[in-house]
Amino acid sequence: MAWFISIKLSDFVLKKFENIGAPFFNLILGFILSVLFLTVGMLLLDSIEKNK
Repeated sequence: MAWFISIKLSDFVLKKFENIGAPFFNLILGFILSVLFLTVGMLLLDSIEKNK
């Protein structure tokens, strides 16, 4: 679930950067964003589990 959300979020952000026209930069940015969103998602899920 967190992975799916991270992909959707990074796709949305990449659409904003597509106007720059740098595919390699977009690839790196997409990878960094997906890792970042995945980490945030995991931390959120972890804190939700601990609060139960």
